[in-house]
Amino acid sequence: MLADDDCLMIPYQIGDVFISHSQEETQEMLEDAKKTLQEEIDALESR
Repeated sequence: MLADDDCLMIPYQIGDVFISHSQEETQEMLEDAKKTLQEEIDALESR
């Protein structure tokens, strides 16, 4: 087990490309993506 989780690089797919980020950055990107998708869903449901 690693003592420093920030050194663990996690691949995150954007389109056809994978970009490696720290765990914290990846979690932030996932939260932003979920928020954006939820906003799109809400907009479609309100039609």
